[in-house]
Amino acid sequence: MLGVAGLDETIRLTQAQAGLGLSDRRPDLSNGSRRLGDRAANTIWQHGFWFADFSYVTTQTGAWRKGREAVLGKGQRRIPTYLDSSFRRFTQTAPQWAQQFEAYLAAIDRVQPDGFAAWDYPDDRAKTVAYLRRLEAVYPDRDKLWPVFSVRWAWQDNAHLSYARLPGWASRKLAGLIPFTYTQQAVKETTAEKWARAAIANALLLAKDPDFLAMVDRYGKVMLGGMVRGPIPRPARHLYAATLCHLFPGVKFWLLGQANSAVMNGLGLLGLLDSVWTDGSWWLLEASHERISYVEDGLITTYSFEAKKGKDGKREVNRQTFFSLQELQAAHLRSLFAAKQGLVNWPGSLNLPIDLIDAAARTGLKAKYQAAQMELAMDSVTLHQATGRAL
Repeated sequence: MLGVAGLDETIRLTQAQAGLGLSDRRPDLSNGSRRLGDRAANTIWQHGFWFADFSYVTTQTGAWRKGREAVLGKGQRRIPTYLDSSFRRFTQTAPQWAQQFEAYLAAIDRVQPDGFAAWDYPDDRAKTVAYLRRLEAVYPDRDKLWPVFSVRWAWQDNAHLSYARLPGWASRKLAGLIPFTYTQQAVKETTAEKWARAAIANALLLAKDPDFLAMVDRYGKVMLGGMVRGPIPRPARHLYAATLCHLFPGVKFWLLGQANSAVMNGLGLLGLLDSVWTDGSWWLLEASHERISYVEDGLITTYSFEAKKGKDGKREVNRQTFFSLQELQAAHLRSLFAAKQGLVNWPGSLNLPIDLIDAAARTGLKAKYQAAQMELAMDSVTLHQATGRAL
């Protein structure tokens, strides 16, 4: 599933509805066309849902904001609605009343969403876990509640070095697991290699985290936050998700804010677009910077018409298109949803190094067991010294 975010104004909802083909006034102009754009325009909404910051949807008193109920209200929504507990609370850009946990409860009661994020604190793991329990106490239906875990809590910059001595890790080339389009900024192969190894190694670390494991066991799904401007380079985030999908088959993972072409290309090549959820407001950002999306060599590619420096490095080349802002927004939405629908013919597939991942996971479990045994041995020595008896 793919969430449409960035719904801070009623006009955004109107624009997104048009882009998703949900507008009643949008005629079917495809006339049986096999063109990618026409096919995507008519069916993209089938894999979509609204993902809205609760403070954009309701007021301080819990009432509907103007224009929201007609699109997001129960009985009127044409695609599912999910509520976000507002990342803006963390960035201090949310209204003061939105900092109150009770305001979120009022929004949930008003909207009656198909699902909602936990009340999290990206910089405080303990408070996030505590408020997850509080939210579940109010809404015991765990089918709708999504726990949130920040990847930053478990990230280690040198995690990849922990598996350097495992057979195969040093010799295996992993940079090829990251797809690049010709419009992306070029990176050295050594850099891509480090990104891939770091993403996989840190996913292995996360798989041993007790709070994360508790969320997986109890809910069977987890939202992964902390990726936006976080430690995992965007081109390698699909490998982080893929490793978790392999280690926890059947568990749903939602990459918060990662509905962009780089992540979608990676997930598509790994065959994980049906397994991994994501959302984002990239459709707004890309359009506002005069960028277009298209498919080249089987990958979703973004080309920018923004003003830039000429070849002499001084003269600014001013370029503009004849696409309206809404047309650009719609094209970006279609590019992402077309991938979800299977309308993009990926250039082959990526093969996740399952053998290496399984070997590293076994090594991690063995190390954890050995640490526990050592701790038990130390406790035995201490007790022996205290009692004077052999154990």
